[in-house]
Amino acid sequence: MKVISNLRIFFHFPPALLLLSAFTIARGNMDPLQAIPPECKDLAPELTCKQWKSSESCGNPILEPDFYCNKTCKYCI
Repeated sequence: MKVISNLRIFFHFPPALLLLSAFTIARGNMDPLQAIPPECKDLAPELTCKQWKSSESCGNPILEPDFYCNKTCKYCI
C-alpha cells in the first residue's frame, strides 16, 4: 500500500514542477523600471503610418509591435 502512495506522489511531482517552472519563466527577472511603458510614438513619417492605417495594413505581420507605426496602429500598451 505504501508503494502505491509513493507512486502517486511521484506522478504528481513532475507536472507540479513544470507548472512552477512555467510561472517562473513567464515572470522573468522584472526590473521595476521596466514596468514603465516606453513612450508611444511612430518611428516612420506620419504620412506613411496614415497610409498603412487607411489601407488596413496595421494587422500585417511585417508591421508588428515595436516597429514603425506603434501609435497609429495602436500597438502601444
